[in-house]
Amino acid sequence: MIMKDKTEVEFQVEWKKMGVPANETVLVAVSTGCDSMTLLSLLQRLPEKMRPTVQVAYVDHQLREQSKKETDFITKYCQKNGLVLFKNVWEKEFHPKKGIEESAREFRYRFFEKIMEETGIEYLLTAHHSNDQAETILMKAVRGGDLEQLVGIKSARTFGTGKLLRPLLHFSKETLKEYAERNQIKYFEDETNALDDVLRNRLRHHVVPFLEKENRHFLTHVEELSLQLKDLLDYSDKKIIDDCLLLKVEGGYSLEKWLEQDESQKRLTLKHILKQAGNFSLKKQEQCVKMLENDAKPQGSLALGNSCAFFRTYGIFGIKKTEKNNQESENKVFKLEPGKWYSLSERGKIGIFRRDKIDLLSEDDVLEIASPNDLLLRHRRCGDVLKTKNGSQKIKKILIDKKIALDERKKLWLVVNGENQAIWVVGVKKSDLSRGCVNAKIQYIAVFRK
Repeated sequence: MIMKDKTEVEFQVEWKKMGVPANETVLVAVSTGCDSMTLLSLLQRLPEKMRPTVQVAYVDHQLREQSKKETDFITKYCQKNGLVLFKNVWEKEFHPKKGIEESAREFRYRFFEKIMEETGIEYLLTAHHSNDQAETILMKAVRGGDLEQLVGIKSARTFGTGKLLRPLLHFSKETLKEYAERNQIKYFEDETNALDDVLRNRLRHHVVPFLEKENRHFLTHVEELSLQLKDLLDYSDKKIIDDCLLLKVEGGYSLEKWLEQDESQKRLTLKHILKQAGNFSLKKQEQCVKMLENDAKPQGSLALGNSCAFFRTYGIFGIKKTEKNNQESENKVFKLEPGKWYSLSERGKIGIFRRDKIDLLSEDDVLEIASPNDLLLRHRRCGDVLKTKNGSQKIKKILIDKKIALDERKKLWLVVNGENQAIWVVGVKKSDLSRGCVNAKIQYIAVFRK
């Protein structure tokens, strides 16, 4: 009786979980290292009824002296085994001075994605294992404090036009190495992995082995914790999304409803809303919380980057796109000539007309004026006032009383006379000193039409 290899049996179980149909073409990312060559061998040794059609993607990063030998090896291996091979070279002239590991990864995955797009291959397979998982989670714990990052590497995720699968996540590095030795699988060692110049290598050489000595089931526990955390976050995300939908109002989210939530709900819903603009530190999230809970300041804005800002405008808050400060546009002044419309962008249009020369609409906003001469159209400026029969009133105070948002205030237009005095905050309030003489032969009106 032929004894079945334990690793191959366990791999068959894991491969079934991937849900890839038999004979489906898969693209295997191969570096010629122990992990990827073992994955390639395990796929080729699957029972025929489970075995996919394997094609190989390989990149010569030109980072090691032995890269030519590795390229020759994988080329001959694929020829011998009848495997389609896609090769690419990352030329040295394109190597950056800093961040070379990340740049190499980006080059590699762009190449994989291009192959999938051009061939229609749906599945990309990589050889990440449980040690990689532990290292990744420890790295993220060291570098950041976001709980979601501690989920680590997913066994399956969307990638390009298809999916990225990691069927070896259940296996330890030691198990894969022992399998390779038992089956005399040839592979190349990356000598840079022996250095302690990057965090991942230091964790690999010192921290993970120490934790495995403390508990030989450490890698299994990391895998179990990662799966449990993923399930918990998936469930809570659905609840948080529902809570955010209850906060939704026109123009953003209801501050009143947000304040009614308990403290944990406040933080979680706010974090979800902030995700519209990216991932942010707890410090940035706390700044947003303080803005929302500050009764003394009903309006405010906080830059988030990515051309986005977090805003609070009285009872509404949310994310908005930030506009470039166009000083030239803000200082623009138009001389209003009778009989002509002037566009106020999305707000509508305004013009000066003789009463008997225009057909008014029911929704038109109209201001009677004594004289059409020397009237100007401009944006609000610091110190502007609106004069009425009862005296002058600061336009800023008018806008505050009417609870007009800061962003909206910048977009408002004013009609001013020859003395640069505001006679109309268009769409908001008019001066009652501008009315023309009822008995005048020619009487003009300013018309604002949305």
